[in-house]
Amino acid sequence: MQDLTNVSLVISEVDCIKYLGLNLDYALRMEEATKAGVANICFAHSKVSATLHSLHQLPRRGNNAALSPLMRLQMWRSCVLTQALENLRYLRTKGQVQQWQAVLSLSLKRTFGHFEQPLPMSLGLGIPPLVLQQAKQLCQMHFRYTYGAPSIMPARLYALRVTHMMAGPKDCMERRIQRAYTALDMGASYPHLLLYPCRSPAMPPGTRRRRTDAC
Repeated sequence: MQDLTNVSLVISEVDCIKYLGLNLDYALRMEEATKAGVANICFAHSKVSATLHSLHQLPRRGNNAALSPLMRLQMWRSCVLTQALENLRYLRTKGQVQQWQAVLSLSLKRTFGHFEQPLPMSLGLGIPPLVLQQAKQLCQMHFRYTYGAPSIMPARLYALRVTHMMAGPKDCMERRIQRAYTALDMGASYPHLLLYPCRSPAMPPGTRRRRTDAC
């Protein structure tokens, strides 16, 4: 039997925890998640860079196709871009998104050996800026909770938080979703989809249908 006499049972307070792969600080400011995302993007780029370096060592006849711009883009997308998109929707400020964008742009320039303005090159390769991709992710999450599966528990919590949205901080998830909806002009593109449907997830099916028809 283990002797616990000299074992401290005090639970120490930590500055950051990792939950489902996302680093969370105690105030949910996403500063730790931003730092971890920058590190993950840099690590992913180092793997792409090492792979390209190894391909350079192959006989010239065998590495022509492997080092083509298309193969470079596919490797970069699958390894680096996926890291930047994984938890992008949780970043709360423009500065945090810009930190990821700066590291991502540098990785793209180094991968292709192109050190001019990164935005025209990324747009030419079909890679939208992260601020646009974040808005897209936020709108996807909003429609999943309001139209796709409004009865699941996260959707119910989201509907509850929306009712108290104006009392929350300006960079809370609900306000950022509203700004993304406006920035992407979803109302003009899909006029039949309301930002917030006239129904409550807690209503019985019959009541929900009558209330929706009334709206």
